[in-house]
Amino acid sequence: MAQRPRPLVIFISCLALLTGAYSGWWMFLASGLRDSAQTWIAERRAKGHEAAYGDLEVGGFPFALRLRLNDASYILNPDGEGWAWRGGDMAVTLRPWDPGHLKFSLGGVHRFTYTSGDGGWHTATLRMDEAGDAEGMVGLDGAGLPWAGFLDAEGLEVTPREGAPTVTLRRFHFDLRKRPPSEAVGEDDETTEEGGETVMGAISSMIPAHETAFLRVAFILEGLRLPEEAARPFGPEIELVQGRIDLMGAPPRGSAREAAEAWRDSGGTVELAGFALRWDGLDISGDGTLALDGELQPTGAMTLSAQGFVTVIDTLVARGVIRPGPAATIRTILGLMAKTPEEGGAPVLKAPLTVQKRRLFVGPVRLAELPAITWE
Repeated sequence: MAQRPRPLVIFISCLALLTGAYSGWWMFLASGLRDSAQTWIAERRAKGHEAAYGDLEVGGFPFALRLRLNDASYILNPDGEGWAWRGGDMAVTLRPWDPGHLKFSLGGVHRFTYTSGDGGWHTATLRMDEAGDAEGMVGLDGAGLPWAGFLDAEGLEVTPREGAPTVTLRRFHFDLRKRPPSEAVGEDDETTEEGGETVMGAISSMIPAHETAFLRVAFILEGLRLPEEAARPFGPEIELVQGRIDLMGAPPRGSAREAAEAWRDSGGTVELAGFALRWDGLDISGDGTLALDGELQPTGAMTLSAQGFVTVIDTLVARGVIRPGPAATIRTILGLMAKTPEEGGAPVLKAPLTVQKRRLFVGPVRLAELPAITWE
């Protein structure tokens, strides 16, 4: 009588078969990823651009596909106006079962060459220290186009051009989200007839364009150190800058003027939420809204809350920016306007900041005349 295969043998055989099939599938995807990268580079070269790299490696088995480039460079329109990038290490990672999310990482030194208004070429340098890195993610829609992403970086040094002072940043976070195509607003979804009645599609499609954001950007900068000349009269270290910007209305299309007019006419606004600034003893927070007026110039209002203004005035006096006499008057006026929180602490000064007809006001006091925006 033939002996039946033991369950353990059957399990191991099935596991080996599945492992072999998955390994073959992974190798097929890895080969396709390498070919796609090389095809993209060849297409760019065919258009007259320059794309090069030192090494191109594909790894990450078994749970990821990782494309790693060393000493990569890209030059857009090398014979005329354009830009160039030369980088250190760069890697892109995706899961075989989740191709809609691409993770990336950057390291080393990256140089960006660009043209300026004077017609000359300049090079900006982004350097990450040995303990720092930059990592992020890009989300792709069904058509393979990006609709969301974020970037986290630590230990950055930025030199905007040759010979310029260096700006350092302890931590940087940037988050960007576009409205997915499936959430298009301002237009009705397809309709169907049921029992002689017209039935609308998703209710979200009936939301007016000016009530939803087509682009949302959030940012956090910690430990931003500026050159002393640029930071004056304050200290060079900005402890924190953060906020969220929502662009409301219909996405702009066409030329700059046409896009601005269409965006304004659709009720487009820029919403600033959760803004915070901590710099040299000053603590500012606020929210606000900006739009474009009939002349396509900014107009809007923002409510600011400020703490630490007394310390700032004392610092400015010590640095010789404000004379003691006027400083005492400013301190008294601001002290009368400020209120002490119920829970205690430093007085809080709340004031409306408005922009109207190219003039900047704090309350009824006009602070500055703003330059006109030219739409070309």
